[in-house]
Amino acid sequence: MFCSIVTEVSVKLLNCKICHDVQKIRKSTRVCACGKSSARYIDPRWVEYQGPAQILGILNSEYTGATPEQNYRWFVIPEGHHIRKIEGKPDVPTKEKEVTQINKEDPHGAKT
Repeated sequence: MFCSIVTEVSVKLLNCKICHDVQKIRKSTRVCACGKSSARYIDPRWVEYQGPAQILGILNSEYTGATPEQNYRWFVIPEGHHIRKIEGKPDVPTKEKEVTQINKEDPHGAKT
């Protein structure tokens, strides 16, 4: 039964267990506020995540028909149901790596 629910999931969210940040998962890597967890879609269904996190889902029927005043019902999607945990430090998006590198070289953003 859970497999049929997962195929109906419209929105998948990264929820860091350290900082409790919640990020909508996209094709590009999303990183939580504390930087200890990250996630990304590796294809239209599968998500890879790293760090002390869990993946939350909202059903398509709930998401598309909801109004701003309504609350969404979400649930934890366990590993293996189009969710794969990978080991290692969270991937930081390339732009953030570049900005960090530039800031280390010159706090004003000028390359030396």
